[in-house]
Amino acid sequence: MRKLVFKGGYGEHGRSYFLVRYSEKDRYYMVDCGIMDSDAFPYPEVTEEEIGKVDYLFLTHCHKDHTGAVEYILEKGFRGWIVASGMTMELGVPALKKVICLPAAFEAADRRMVLGEDGAETLEVVYGRSGHCPGGLWFEIRDLFGSCFFSGDYQADTLLYACDRVQGMQADIAVVDCAHFQTGQNAAQLRAQLLQGLTHHLEQKHPMVLPVPKYGRGPELLCMLQECFPTADIKVDTDFAECTERMLQEDFWYQETGFGKVKEFLESSRDKAVFPALEEFTPGDFDILLLADTHLQKEANREYVKGVIGKDGVLVITGRMKAGSLPMELYEAGMAERYLYPHHQSRGDMLEMIGQNGFCTVYPYHNPLKEVYDKKTGRHT
Repeated sequence: MRKLVFKGGYGEHGRSYFLVRYSEKDRYYMVDCGIMDSDAFPYPEVTEEEIGKVDYLFLTHCHKDHTGAVEYILEKGFRGWIVASGMTMELGVPALKKVICLPAAFEAADRRMVLGEDGAETLEVVYGRSGHCPGGLWFEIRDLFGSCFFSGDYQADTLLYACDRVQGMQADIAVVDCAHFQTGQNAAQLRAQLLQGLTHHLEQKHPMVLPVPKYGRGPELLCMLQECFPTADIKVDTDFAECTERMLQEDFWYQETGFGKVKEFLESSRDKAVFPALEEFTPGDFDILLLADTHLQKEANREYVKGVIGKDGVLVITGRMKAGSLPMELYEAGMAERYLYPHHQSRGDMLEMIGQNGFCTVYPYHNPLKEVYDKKTGRHT
């Protein structure tokens, strides 16, 4: 009998943790193992007994809302195998012994793996690039009871990251990214809104700071800025440069044109020595600064951003705001702007994905709603 248990990620953005029963012996596999960094207790509510029944942990990508609880479950007794891309392991997980690294394969036929030896206890895994970050994967996992699909954080329409589009797939259950649940606009439309706001501030000569994650939408934004504002003075801080160089080790995860643009930017910028310590920047030194500190957790970064705003600058938020953070404080005070950069799916994107695949029951995740789409009945609850 199929059993899917949500321990996080469904009805909230963060703490992704999905348990699936895959054998008649009451054994489970788990997809993602994240934290909610805004909570006093950030970990999923999972017992040692539940953890002891898990044979495999599939990690969709390296971000801490998907991997941040790995050490926690190890301390609570997890002894199974971790299954992920090599890049995800390098960027987001401590060195471990029981790891199955999925090959980076261009051909769909090569992106398949069978786990286990007993026919009744095996898992057939199909995977592909999710378009979200280096190492990011989606999974279709088939077992004795049928199949489940997990999109991970997914975006097919990207400027930099490569995506193996999810089309024509069949699954009894699908857990699908819908982080931008509040809009039906597609990626191009959401990017256009952001570009309109950035254009206004460039014309008004307002220096802009865009805080971004260390491994994610930052290089994607850089591609867009290079293409749309070729004469703008774009800078990045040292953390951004170092993390992006680390991300560019495997070109498999990128579109060729975007990969070349980002690599060229970093190389030419390094030659011009434009990565000084952050405190050495002044607002007149740049038009746009990409800062690898999403929630402005570093004190130096917080003070710097306040200084930029005090000199007619603006903070531009392009992702989730953490409760109690400076970006949230500035946004609520009307001193920052926020746009939905399409690094995740919108509701429109998700509905398009549902229409292109044979998913019987769909659970949208990464948002505060608890919705269910039932394709057999056409019901949405």
